[in-house]
Amino acid sequence: MIETICQNCGNQKPIEDSDIGRTFKCPNCSQPVKVESIISEFSTEPLSKTSTFEEEISRAEKEKEELLLLEKSKSNSKIFLVLGGIFLVLGFILVLATPESFYFGLVIIIIGFLLFVQGNNMQFPTKK
Repeated sequence: MIETICQNCGNQKPIEDSDIGRTFKCPNCSQPVKVESIISEFSTEPLSKTSTFEEEISRAEKEKEELLLLEKSKSNSKIFLVLGGIFLVLGFILVLATPESFYFGLVIIIIGFLLFVQGNNMQFPTKK
């Protein structure tokens, strides 16, 4: 015995296995309901093609290592972002302070920009 469910009203009705493939009227809403086999929904892939337990463990360990490296990279990137921001602010102060410190301030701004870009690249790495 299998149970069929009417797609229209959700009524469940027990059906004999011999009635698979036949259509009947739902006793609740009188809509046609086709009895289908559920066997076709399952995979019939042979076991030899599936991965082994050891392969799954090694794949999971590799994924874990990649996630740890990405997390470490993101925490290191925050240092570069903060240092870049400090250098940028310091550089702008030096540029505006006196004419003698103008070029030194430009160099500090460039260094701050490079640190900021490096931190941003570490936070959002590109895939190879």
